[in-house]
Amino acid sequence: MPTEPKKPRRPREMITLPSGHKVSRSLHTRLIAVRADLERLNDRERLNLPDIAARLGVTRETAATWADLLGIAIYNSYKRPRVDKTTWAKVLPTLRKSGMTYKQIAAQIGATPISVCRWFLNQGIVTNDHYRD
Repeated sequence: MPTEPKKPRRPREMITLPSGHKVSRSLHTRLIAVRADLERLNDRERLNLPDIAARLGVTRETAATWADLLGIAIYNSYKRPRVDKTTWAKVLPTLRKSGMTYKQIAAQIGATPISVCRWFLNQGIVTNDHYRD
C-alpha cells in the first residue's frame, strides 16, 4: 500500500502581546482565560507564586511565565538569596569546636540554623551526643 506524503505544516500564527512577547494562538487563548484569576489571586488574595500555581493547577514555573508574559508583577515572590558555602568546610567546624551553637554560627555567617545543622549532618560531622551510637 503506497503511503501519501505528509502535507507540509503551515507555520504557527503568532500573536504579539502588549509586553512585546510573541506567543502562539493557543497560548494566547489560555493567557486570556487565566488573566482574571491570576490578577485576583495576586492583587486581592495576595498569594505567593507556589500558591497561585496550585490554585491554577499548573507548576510554579508555568505560573511565573504566564505572569511575566501578561506583565503582572507577583507581589509575594520572595527571591531567596544564595549563601556562599565555599568556606564552610574550614569555618564551621572551627566555630562549632569553639562552643558556638548552630543558631550563633548561622547568625555570624548569614545563614539559617537549619542550613548549618544540615551541612554538619551531610558532612558526617556529629556534634550532639544524642546523634551518637
